[in-house]
Amino acid sequence: SKGKEYTYTTAIGANFSNTDLAGSNFKSGGDGYNDFSKSNFSGANFTDVSIFGCIFDDANFSNVTFCNTQMFGIYRNANFKNAIIDEKSSLGGEDYSGADFSGATIKTSISSGNFNKSKFVGADLSQLRWNVFCGDFSGANMKNINSNGTFTGANFTDAKIEGAKFRENGITKEQLYQTGDYKNGI
Repeated sequence: SKGKEYTYTTAIGANFSNTDLAGSNFKSGGDGYNDFSKSNFSGANFTDVSIFGCIFDDANFSNVTFCNTQMFGIYRNANFKNAIIDEKSSLGGEDYSGADFSGATIKTSISSGNFNKSKFVGADLSQLRWNVFCGDFSGANMKNINSNGTFTGANFTDAKIEGAKFRENGITKEQLYQTGDYKNGI
């Protein structure tokens, strides 16, 4: 429940949808194949946690801090506003469509497979700072992101990138030409 501390819990195949876990601390635990749809983790801290195969559709991770945490699952329409994901964490998943990463700080790198080939269709990535990243950004709002990453093979069809800062060789001319801003003369 809300504001609690959870240390080394293991649950597999459970339904935790619509659970309020705001402000909770998760430490040294492991969960698998659970449903956390529409759950509220706002302001929570995840440290040394492994979660795999879970569903986080419409979950709220706003203002959450992830430290050395491995979370693999589905995050459709999840809220990661102002979340901090450290360089030792891995958030991997198949579908981030509609996810909101406004103001999030992600310090992870592609060497740990983070977000590789994930979908960000319609996601709001404004103000996000990336280290390394690739994936499907079709229709994504990437205005004002600051990226040190390389977007090799990424899809930018109709993405919004006004004010975005990409490192040299971060995106190709062909990728730029795919963006909605380029097509609309912005």
